[in-house]
Amino acid sequence: MALRLALDECPGDEIFAADPSARARDVGIRIVERHAGRRPSAARPEDSADATDPARPRLVKRTGRWRPEQGRAVLHERFTEFLFGRPKDPAGGLVTYTITPQPERLEEWTQFSRETLGFVPAATATDLQLWQDFLKRRYRSTEQLKKKYRAQWSSFAQVPLPGDMPLTNPRLRDWLQFLEETQTLAAAAGRKRWQGFLARRYQSVARLNEAYGTHWADFEVTSLPDGLPPDGAPLRDWYQFEAVTLPMHEGAHHFTVLLPVRNYAAYDGEEEQRRHSLARRIVNLEKPAHTVFDMKFYWELFRVGEARLGEDTLIDLGSRAPQLMSPLVIGQGHLAETYLPARKEIPGDRAVLGREQLKN
Repeated sequence: MALRLALDECPGDEIFAADPSARARDVGIRIVERHAGRRPSAARPEDSADATDPARPRLVKRTGRWRPEQGRAVLHERFTEFLFGRPKDPAGGLVTYTITPQPERLEEWTQFSRETLGFVPAATATDLQLWQDFLKRRYRSTEQLKKKYRAQWSSFAQVPLPGDMPLTNPRLRDWLQFLEETQTLAAAAGRKRWQGFLARRYQSVARLNEAYGTHWADFEVTSLPDGLPPDGAPLRDWYQFEAVTLPMHEGAHHFTVLLPVRNYAAYDGEEEQRRHSLARRIVNLEKPAHTVFDMKFYWELFRVGEARLGEDTLIDLGSRAPQLMSPLVIGQGHLAETYLPARKEIPGDRAVLGREQLKN
C-alpha cells in the first residue's frame, strides 16, 4: 500500500482493497519472498554439450534423483557410472561418493551432486576446514599431532571431524575448546543449525545416540558428519538437513521488491532512479526489522528461479517486445532493457559494418 501511495500516478481507494494479491495484480508491484521462489532445475544447458565437442549435444540420462531410502551403495554405483559410463571403474571397483569436495574430481563431483542429489553438500566442508585450521594453530607440525593423537595422518588435511564424542585427552580437550572458540563465527552457522536440527528431531541426546550408535554428551558438542553417513536414520537426517533445512535458512527473511518497468516514449534515467530511491526508502521504513531485501525493475513476465507460478507470472509478450522497451539512447539506456530502432536512411558518407570494408 505504501509503495502504491508513493508511486502510483493517480492513487485511488482501490489501494486499500481487502485482497493483497488483487492490489498487487492491479499495479504490477511484486514482493517475492526468497523461500517462496522456485528452484532452477538441476540440469543446465551447458551440461548437455559433448565434452569433446561443446557444440555437439550429448545424451543425458534421466534416472531421477537419488533418495536416502535407496542406500549408500546405490549412490556410490551411480557416481561411478557417472564418471566412467559403467557401474565399475577401470580398476574393477566403485568410486566412493564423499560429502566433501574431491580436489581431483571437483567439477565432476559438483555436477553429479547437483544432478543426482539436487544440492551440493557444503556444511561439512566448511566446518572441517575450521577444525583443521584450529589444529594447525595448536600443533606446530603433523608429527606432533600424530604423536599426541596416536594417529597416522601425513597432513592436517587428512584429519577428519570426530565421528563420536572423544573420550580421552587431548582429543576431548581440543574438541571442546574448538567448539568454544568457533561458536560465534559466521562460518560455524552450519554446525549450529545441524545441532539444532538434531535437537528438534530427537528431543533427547539419549535417543540420538541410540539411533546413531554414538556416545555424545550433549547436542551442543555433536559434529557434522565427516563422511557419507551410514544407512538408516543418519543418512536420512543428513540428506534432509542439506536438501531442506539449509536452503530454508538461506532463503528465510530475504525478499525482493520488483517494480514494473514503465513504458516511456524515451528513456528517463533520472526518473527511474528517483522511483528506485523512493521505493527503497519506503521499504526500509515498512519492512520487518529482521529482514533483508533487494530491489530491481522488471517486466511483468515469467522469470525462471524468481517467479511464483500463478501469482506473479504473465505469459504474454516476449521480453524483447518493443511495447515493453524504449529506444536505446547512448549513455542512458541499458542492454536488454532497450532496443535499437531501425534507421530508414543512412547517410552516404557513413561506413556501415558489414556493408563496406573499413580502411585505415
